[in-house]
Amino acid sequence: MSFICQCSSLLHRPTLRLSILSALMATALLVGPEFSLAQTATFHDIGSLSTQPPPGSLRKSSGALGVSWNGQIVVGLAEIDEAFHAFQWTRDDGISSLGALPITDEELEFALAADLSSDGSIIVGHSVNDGGRVACVWRNGELVVLGDLPDANPQFGETHSQAEAVSADGAVIVGRGTDANRFDRAFVWTEAKGMFELENTKEAQDISADGTVIVGDIDRGDVSEAFRWRVDTGVVGLGFLPEGDYSEGFGVSGDGTVVVGVGDSINNRTEAFRWTEADGMVGLGDLPGGSNFRSTALAASASGVVIVGSSDAGDYDYPHPFIWTADMGMRNLATILIDEFGLTEVANWKFLGPATGISPDGRTIVGEGRLTDNDDHGWVITLPESFVNDPAAESLPTSSDFSVFEGFNTNSNEYDNTSTGNDNTNNGGGGLCGPSAASVSAMVLIGLVALRRRM
Repeated sequence: MSFICQCSSLLHRPTLRLSILSALMATALLVGPEFSLAQTATFHDIGSLSTQPPPGSLRKSSGALGVSWNGQIVVGLAEIDEAFHAFQWTRDDGISSLGALPITDEELEFALAADLSSDGSIIVGHSVNDGGRVACVWRNGELVVLGDLPDANPQFGETHSQAEAVSADGAVIVGRGTDANRFDRAFVWTEAKGMFELENTKEAQDISADGTVIVGDIDRGDVSEAFRWRVDTGVVGLGFLPEGDYSEGFGVSGDGTVVVGVGDSINNRTEAFRWTEADGMVGLGDLPGGSNFRSTALAASASGVVIVGSSDAGDYDYPHPFIWTADMGMRNLATILIDEFGLTEVANWKFLGPATGISPDGRTIVGEGRLTDNDDHGWVITLPESFVNDPAAESLPTSSDFSVFEGFNTNSNEYDNTSTGNDNTNNGGGGLCGPSAASVSAMVLIGLVALRRRM
């Protein structure tokens, strides 16, 4: 009989139960967390790249945006002396710079990593050079550019593109570029087709694990409407919350069934939403204690049973992190860490800020917060499986389905149902070593989350 079976039978004897449990708990302390009877949460401060931080005004030391499937790798934006670089953080090695594109004025160096593939080997985002802001990929330690849409005609001749999300295997990238009329347009990029526009959309914010579902927003005159794209439906507007006329889709579950984002609702509220085909767009409420009713959903787990984002709460008009599940509703993540898991180091922060990314199982969450009055830091939280878990993470596909893009004409904005492929010699995007864009830009930092997701 195995040790576990012996313990199971002995625990049914009342006279031995207490002593056996005491022994097991003592053994757990000796052999480590793998044997522990009680699971705990963990909290990590991502820190800073700066060796000589500038004094005085508020510093964006770091802010996290994306996390790998196993929760071990985090990417985002960090201040490095007087510039800003994309960063990678791991539990073993801490924070390190991914670099930025060269620019004449080195103090204007800027790069942001927005998302990463399931294993962290492909990282996407954007950087600034003398030609403007341009969508980028980091692969095998090399930073290369994706360019802009083939017919881009941006204002002042500047490139204006940025990558926002990537499929599980890193093969399909989505984001925002510029069209011939100088409007923002959602793009899709694959190695075979380069960069092409996604039918009359404004920007793409997220993509499903297999690359077959894309979400973002469309222009409806003077307002935006969240959309979901699939090959069988094309772009479908997701509507609005009750009495609202604005919505944006910021995240999609790994399986593509749940869209999350923000919209306006009754009495001019700004409210996080969860959308499904069965229920449509449903508001998630907001955290108690804030002076405004304001919340935004930014990311979802594998099947959308766990959602994270930000909401006003407490004494500060500053977004606090929330976690939402159907049984718990919307709860303040910082309060959970302190009250339920005893992570008192969280209480030493001025406040945690938006929760911006989540692993497919829903257990590892990343974001940024105000460590002191003058310093914003990124953070990483891992919750125990006993507290929250999305079992659908185990069955998510890890390879992209390229067949959904076979009918796209990369030289126009339309989907051609009769086409099976197109000549890519003039698609502008090329491959991972495609051309950088032309002309001059100066990026003004207006806040980490606002740079990637307008809240």
